[in-house]
Amino acid sequence: MKRKIEFNKTYFDIEFNIYTSKNNINNEDNKNSKLKKIDSLVFGGGGMKGINFAGVLKGLDNYGILKQIKNFLGVSAGSIVSFMYLAGYCTDDIIKICLKMDFSKLASPKIKNLYYGSLDDGSRMNKILERFLILKKIDPKINLKNFYNLTNKKFILTVYNSTKNKIEYIDYTNYPDLPVTTAIRMSSAIPVYYKPIKYNNEIFRDGGIGDNFPINYFKDFNTVIGFKFYAELIKDNPNDNLESSIINLINSIQLRELTSYIDKKKYYLDITSKVGVLEFGANYDIKLKTIRSSYLDTLKYLKLRFN
Repeated sequence: MKRKIEFNKTYFDIEFNIYTSKNNINNEDNKNSKLKKIDSLVFGGGGMKGINFAGVLKGLDNYGILKQIKNFLGVSAGSIVSFMYLAGYCTDDIIKICLKMDFSKLASPKIKNLYYGSLDDGSRMNKILERFLILKKIDPKINLKNFYNLTNKKFILTVYNSTKNKIEYIDYTNYPDLPVTTAIRMSSAIPVYYKPIKYNNEIFRDGGIGDNFPINYFKDFNTVIGFKFYAELIKDNPNDNLESSIINLINSIQLRELTSYIDKKKYYLDITSKVGVLEFGANYDIKLKTIRSSYLDTLKYLKLRFN
Protein backbone atom coordinates (compact mmCIF):
# COMPACT_ATOMS: atom_id res chain seq x y z
CA MET A 1 0.00 0.00 0.00
CA LYS A 2 1.41 3.35 -1.02
CA ARG A 3 2.06 5.69 1.90
CA LYS A 4 -0.02 8.84 1.90
CA ILE A 5 2.16 11.77 2.89
CA GLU A 6 0.52 14.68 4.68
CA PHE A 7 2.83 17.53 5.58
CA ASN A 8 1.57 19.20 8.72
CA LYS A 9 2.73 19.80 12.28
CA THR A 10 1.50 16.39 13.47
CA TYR A 11 3.51 14.71 10.73
CA PHE A 12 6.70 16.45 11.87
CA ASP A 13 5.97 15.79 15.56
CA ILE A 14 5.66 12.07 15.02
CA GLU A 15 8.07 11.29 12.20
CA PHE A 16 10.73 13.99 12.27
CA ASN A 17 10.54 15.16 15.87
CA ILE A 18 11.62 18.74 15.24
CA TYR A 19 8.93 20.58 17.15
CA THR A 20 9.38 18.82 20.48
CA SER A 21 11.10 20.46 23.42
CA LYS A 22 13.72 17.71 23.30
CA ASN A 23 15.27 19.06 20.10
CA ASN A 24 14.17 22.68 19.98
CA ILE A 25 16.90 25.18 20.77
CA ASN A 26 16.51 28.40 22.72
CA ASN A 27 18.14 30.68 20.17
CA GLU A 28 18.75 33.52 22.62
CA ASP A 29 20.78 31.25 24.89
CA ASN A 30 23.16 30.52 22.03
CA LYS A 31 23.94 34.05 20.93
CA ASN A 32 27.55 33.97 22.08
CA SER A 33 30.33 35.90 20.37
CA LYS A 34 31.53 32.91 18.31
CA LEU A 35 28.10 32.21 16.92
CA LYS A 36 27.42 35.84 16.04
CA LYS A 37 30.48 35.89 13.77
CA ILE A 38 29.12 33.19 11.44
CA ASP A 39 28.00 34.70 8.14
CA SER A 40 29.15 32.16 5.52
CA LEU A 41 27.84 28.66 4.79
CA VAL A 42 29.61 26.04 2.67
CA PHE A 43 27.87 22.95 1.27
CA GLY A 44 30.03 20.36 -0.49
CA GLY A 45 28.99 18.21 -3.42
CA GLY A 46 27.57 14.72 -3.27
CA GLY A 47 24.76 14.07 -5.74
CA MET A 48 21.76 12.47 -4.06
CA LYS A 49 23.56 12.77 -0.71
CA GLY A 50 22.55 16.42 -0.91
CA ILE A 51 19.18 15.68 0.72
CA ASN A 52 21.16 15.60 3.99
CA PHE A 53 21.46 19.37 3.66
CA ALA A 54 17.70 19.67 4.22
CA GLY A 55 18.27 18.39 7.76
CA VAL A 56 21.35 20.58 8.14
CA LEU A 57 19.40 23.71 7.19
CA LYS A 58 16.72 22.85 9.74
CA GLY A 59 19.37 22.46 12.42
CA LEU A 60 20.96 25.80 11.51
CA ASP A 61 17.54 27.42 11.49
CA ASN A 62 16.62 26.06 14.92
CA TYR A 63 19.96 27.21 16.29
CA GLY A 64 19.43 30.76 15.04
CA ILE A 65 22.35 30.74 12.61
CA LEU A 66 20.64 30.49 9.23
CA LYS A 67 19.09 33.95 9.30
CA GLN A 68 22.49 35.62 9.72
CA ILE A 69 24.15 33.86 6.76
CA LYS A 70 25.13 36.35 4.03
CA ASN A 71 27.26 34.10 1.80
CA PHE A 72 26.07 30.74 0.47
CA LEU A 73 28.77 28.70 -1.27
CA GLY A 74 27.69 25.41 -2.82
CA VAL A 75 29.03 22.69 -5.05
CA SER A 76 26.76 20.47 -7.14
CA ALA A 77 24.00 19.21 -4.80
CA GLY A 78 25.09 21.81 -2.26
CA SER A 79 24.32 24.57 -4.73
CA ILE A 80 20.83 23.17 -5.38
CA VAL A 81 19.78 23.14 -1.72
CA SER A 82 21.26 26.62 -1.17
CA PHE A 83 19.37 27.85 -4.23
CA MET A 84 16.06 26.51 -2.90
CA TYR A 85 16.48 28.32 0.40
CA LEU A 86 17.53 31.57 -1.31
CA ALA A 87 14.55 31.32 -3.68
CA GLY A 88 12.24 31.54 -0.68
CA TYR A 89 11.59 27.98 0.44
CA CYS A 90 11.65 27.66 4.23
CA THR A 91 13.52 24.78 5.85
CA ASP A 92 10.33 22.78 6.44
CA ASP A 93 9.36 23.24 2.78
CA ILE A 94 12.73 21.92 1.65
CA ILE A 95 12.38 18.86 3.87
CA LYS A 96 8.89 18.22 2.50
CA ILE A 97 10.11 18.52 -1.08
CA CYS A 98 13.02 16.13 -0.47
CA LEU A 99 10.69 13.55 1.08
CA LYS A 100 7.91 13.83 -1.46
CA MET A 101 9.88 14.33 -4.67
CA ASP A 102 10.69 11.41 -6.94
CA PHE A 103 14.35 12.20 -7.63
CA SER A 104 14.52 9.56 -10.34
CA LYS A 105 12.62 12.11 -12.45
CA LEU A 106 15.45 14.57 -11.93
CA ALA A 107 17.60 12.40 -14.13
CA SER A 108 16.94 10.78 -17.49
CA PRO A 109 20.06 8.70 -18.23
CA LYS A 110 20.22 6.96 -21.60
CA ILE A 111 23.04 4.71 -22.70
CA LYS A 112 22.73 6.00 -26.27
CA ASN A 113 23.63 9.47 -24.98
CA LEU A 114 27.13 8.20 -24.17
CA TYR A 115 27.87 8.62 -27.85
CA TYR A 116 27.73 12.36 -27.13
CA GLY A 117 29.84 12.05 -23.97
CA SER A 118 27.28 11.72 -21.15
CA LEU A 119 24.29 9.71 -19.97
CA ASP A 120 21.95 12.64 -19.32
CA ASP A 121 21.54 15.96 -21.13
CA GLY A 122 20.25 17.68 -17.97
CA SER A 123 17.00 18.92 -19.54
CA ARG A 124 14.81 17.49 -16.79
CA MET A 125 16.94 19.04 -14.09
CA ASN A 126 16.65 22.41 -15.81
CA LYS A 127 12.84 22.19 -15.96
CA ILE A 128 12.63 21.34 -12.26
CA LEU A 129 14.96 24.17 -11.25
CA GLU A 130 12.92 26.63 -13.29
CA ARG A 131 9.74 25.26 -11.73
CA PHE A 132 11.11 26.02 -8.26
CA LEU A 133 11.48 29.66 -9.33
CA ILE A 134 8.09 29.88 -11.02
CA LEU A 135 6.33 28.63 -7.88
CA LYS A 136 7.90 31.54 -5.99
CA LYS A 137 6.86 33.96 -8.75
CA ILE A 138 10.46 34.50 -9.82
CA ASP A 139 11.51 34.77 -13.47
CA PRO A 140 12.79 31.27 -14.38
CA LYS A 141 15.53 32.91 -16.47
CA ILE A 142 16.71 35.22 -13.68
CA ASN A 143 20.45 35.88 -13.76
CA LEU A 144 22.90 35.91 -10.86
CA LYS A 145 22.93 39.70 -10.59
CA ASN A 146 19.16 40.01 -10.33
CA PHE A 147 19.00 37.01 -8.01
CA TYR A 148 21.38 38.83 -5.67
CA ASN A 149 19.30 42.00 -5.89
CA LEU A 150 16.23 39.94 -5.01
CA THR A 151 17.72 38.02 -2.07
CA ASN A 152 20.45 40.38 -0.82
CA LYS A 153 22.53 37.24 -0.28
CA LYS A 154 25.68 36.27 -2.15
CA PHE A 155 25.21 32.94 -3.95
CA ILE A 156 28.55 31.41 -4.95
CA LEU A 157 28.92 28.22 -6.99
CA THR A 158 32.03 26.15 -7.63
CA VAL A 159 32.45 25.02 -11.24
CA TYR A 160 35.22 23.47 -13.27
CA ASN A 161 36.12 25.36 -16.45
CA SER A 162 37.32 22.61 -18.79
CA THR A 163 38.30 25.10 -21.47
CA LYS A 164 40.70 26.92 -19.15
CA ASN A 165 41.44 23.81 -17.07
CA LYS A 166 40.77 25.55 -13.77
CA ILE A 167 38.31 25.86 -10.89
CA GLU A 168 36.12 28.95 -10.84
CA TYR A 169 33.94 30.38 -8.09
CA ILE A 170 31.11 32.13 -9.86
CA ASP A 171 28.73 34.71 -8.43
CA TYR A 172 26.93 37.91 -9.40
CA THR A 173 30.19 39.90 -9.55
CA ASN A 174 32.05 37.86 -12.17
CA TYR A 175 29.13 36.25 -14.06
CA PRO A 176 26.27 38.76 -13.57
CA ASP A 177 24.34 37.76 -16.70
CA LEU A 178 24.55 33.99 -16.17
CA PRO A 179 21.09 32.46 -15.50
CA VAL A 180 20.94 30.97 -12.01
CA THR A 181 19.64 27.63 -13.31
CA THR A 182 22.50 27.40 -15.80
CA ALA A 183 25.01 28.12 -13.04
CA ILE A 184 23.56 25.30 -10.96
CA ARG A 185 23.69 22.89 -13.88
CA MET A 186 27.34 23.83 -14.43
CA SER A 187 28.16 23.06 -10.82
CA SER A 188 26.16 19.81 -10.94
CA ALA A 189 27.42 18.35 -14.22
CA ILE A 190 28.78 15.09 -12.74
CA PRO A 191 31.41 13.66 -15.14
CA VAL A 192 30.05 11.05 -17.56
CA TYR A 193 26.58 11.26 -15.98
CA TYR A 194 25.51 14.81 -16.89
CA LYS A 195 26.29 16.71 -20.07
CA PRO A 196 28.78 19.58 -19.51
CA ILE A 197 27.45 23.10 -20.01
CA LYS A 198 28.68 25.45 -22.71
CA TYR A 199 28.60 29.17 -21.88
CA ASN A 200 30.37 32.00 -23.71
CA ASN A 201 32.23 29.41 -25.82
CA GLU A 202 33.67 27.72 -22.72
CA ILE A 203 32.84 24.29 -21.30
CA PHE A 204 31.91 23.88 -17.63
CA ARG A 205 31.61 20.75 -15.52
CA ASP A 206 30.85 19.72 -11.94
CA GLY A 207 32.79 21.89 -9.48
CA GLY A 208 33.61 18.79 -7.46
CA ILE A 209 36.21 17.82 -10.06
CA GLY A 210 38.66 20.27 -8.54
CA ASP A 211 37.18 21.52 -5.26
CA ASN A 212 34.32 19.49 -3.82
CA PHE A 213 34.43 21.31 -0.50
CA PRO A 214 35.59 24.91 -1.07
CA ILE A 215 35.91 26.01 2.54
CA ASN A 216 39.30 27.55 1.67
CA TYR A 217 37.49 30.14 -0.45
CA PHE A 218 36.96 32.12 2.74
CA LYS A 219 39.86 33.72 4.61
CA ASP A 220 38.47 34.03 8.14
CA PHE A 221 37.37 30.56 9.20
CA ASN A 222 35.79 31.89 12.38
CA THR A 223 33.02 33.31 10.18
CA VAL A 224 32.44 30.04 8.30
CA ILE A 225 30.46 26.89 8.92
CA GLY A 226 30.70 24.01 6.45
CA PHE A 227 29.18 20.61 5.75
CA LYS A 228 30.66 17.86 3.59
CA PHE A 229 30.29 14.13 3.08
CA TYR A 230 32.57 11.38 4.29
CA ALA A 231 34.07 9.65 1.25
CA GLU A 232 35.48 6.17 0.82
CA LEU A 233 36.28 4.13 -2.25
CA ILE A 234 34.20 1.11 -3.23
CA LYS A 235 36.38 -1.99 -3.41
CA ASP A 236 37.43 -2.79 -6.97
CA ASN A 237 35.26 -5.41 -8.60
CA PRO A 238 35.55 -6.57 -12.23
CA ASN A 239 31.77 -6.71 -12.34
CA ASP A 240 31.31 -3.09 -11.25
CA ASN A 241 28.83 -1.15 -13.35
CA LEU A 242 29.19 2.36 -14.73
CA GLU A 243 27.46 3.85 -11.69
CA SER A 244 30.03 2.36 -9.31
CA SER A 245 32.84 3.71 -11.48
CA ILE A 246 31.36 7.22 -11.40
CA ILE A 247 30.93 7.05 -7.61
CA ASN A 248 34.54 5.93 -7.18
CA LEU A 249 35.70 8.78 -9.41
CA ILE A 250 33.84 11.31 -7.26
CA ASN A 251 35.05 9.79 -3.99
CA SER A 252 38.66 9.61 -5.17
CA ILE A 253 38.54 13.34 -5.92
CA GLN A 254 37.20 14.02 -2.42
CA LEU A 255 39.88 11.88 -0.79
CA ARG A 256 42.58 13.63 -2.82
CA GLU A 257 41.41 17.01 -1.51
CA LEU A 258 41.27 15.90 2.12
CA THR A 259 44.70 17.28 3.05
CA SER A 260 43.69 20.79 1.96
CA TYR A 261 41.21 21.20 4.80
CA ILE A 262 41.91 18.46 7.36
CA ASP A 263 43.46 21.07 9.69
CA LYS A 264 40.17 22.99 9.68
CA LYS A 265 38.09 20.13 11.09
CA LYS A 266 36.44 22.19 13.80
CA TYR A 267 34.95 24.50 11.17
CA TYR A 268 32.93 21.81 9.39
CA LEU A 269 30.91 18.66 9.94
CA ASP A 270 31.71 15.46 8.06
CA ILE A 271 28.39 13.74 7.30
CA THR A 272 28.06 9.98 6.82
CA SER A 273 25.14 9.74 4.41
CA LYS A 274 22.55 6.97 4.43
CA VAL A 275 22.01 7.42 0.68
CA GLY A 276 24.52 7.17 -2.14
CA VAL A 277 25.67 9.73 -4.70
CA LEU A 278 23.50 8.36 -7.51
CA GLU A 279 20.76 6.74 -5.41
CA PHE A 280 18.02 8.82 -7.02
CA GLY A 281 15.45 6.09 -6.37
CA ALA A 282 15.84 6.17 -2.57
CA ASN A 283 12.47 5.52 -0.95
CA TYR A 284 10.57 7.65 1.54
CA ASP A 285 11.79 5.84 4.66
CA ILE A 286 15.46 6.03 3.69
CA LYS A 287 15.15 9.73 2.89
CA LEU A 288 13.38 10.36 6.19
CA LYS A 289 16.10 8.57 8.18
CA THR A 290 18.77 10.42 6.22
CA ILE A 291 17.34 13.88 6.85
CA ARG A 292 16.57 13.17 10.50
CA SER A 293 20.11 11.86 11.06
CA SER A 294 21.78 14.90 9.48
CA TYR A 295 19.51 17.23 11.46
CA LEU A 296 20.44 15.64 14.78
CA ASP A 297 24.13 15.44 13.84
CA THR A 298 24.03 19.15 13.00
CA LEU A 299 22.61 20.02 16.41
CA LYS A 300 25.31 17.95 18.13
CA TYR A 301 28.02 19.66 16.10
CA LEU A 302 26.65 23.14 16.82
CA LYS A 303 26.47 22.48 20.56
CA LEU A 304 30.04 21.18 20.53
CA ARG A 305 31.40 24.13 18.56
CA PHE A 306 29.50 27.01 20.12
CA ASN A 307 28.68 26.01 23.71
